[in-house]
Amino acid sequence: MKADRSVQVVRDGREQTVSIFDVVVGDIFVVKAGELLPCDGLLLRGSGLKCDESAMTGESLEVPKSVGGEGHSGPYLTAGAQVTAGAGSMIVLTVGPHTSFGKIITDLEDAEPPPTPLQEKLETLAKMIGLVGVAGGVLIFLVLLIAYLIHAKGNYHGAFGSILSYFIIGITIIIIFV
Repeated sequence: MKADRSVQVVRDGREQTVSIFDVVVGDIFVVKAGELLPCDGLLLRGSGLKCDESAMTGESLEVPKSVGGEGHSGPYLTAGAQVTAGAGSMIVLTVGPHTSFGKIITDLEDAEPPPTPLQEKLETLAKMIGLVGVAGGVLIFLVLLIAYLIHAKGNYHGAFGSILSYFIIGITIIIIFV
């Protein structure tokens, strides 16, 4: 809702005010100074049109646009460009994530940054702690089990409950380490 704004388009032969989210391919977009272009398009007519394309190219200089393209950068206008001077109209070629700017934003959102060296070391440390925890839990279980078998001297009444409690102690140690 924050990004929504009204723009002028020519649709069905008459000029209309629509939301930038309602601009469709084939509309004639009315370009005027101060406008942030929400779509890619081809300039049909224009006078003194200049755009700030720094969002796309990083170039801070204004880029003159014209239908003929002579001495100018051509008639192609890209989404994300700010019109700094002039007026005109363009036919909408792409909208939304299909624009040049939309593709860049989509790629940036989809790209997962590689892990930092610190994250890699922490992951290795976490694996080592997990292995030590499992080894410690198994070792404690085995020591308690052997001690029980030695002290039981053949009397294994209640063995299941004792072995189960030793197993729970071993699992608890593993959980504490992890």
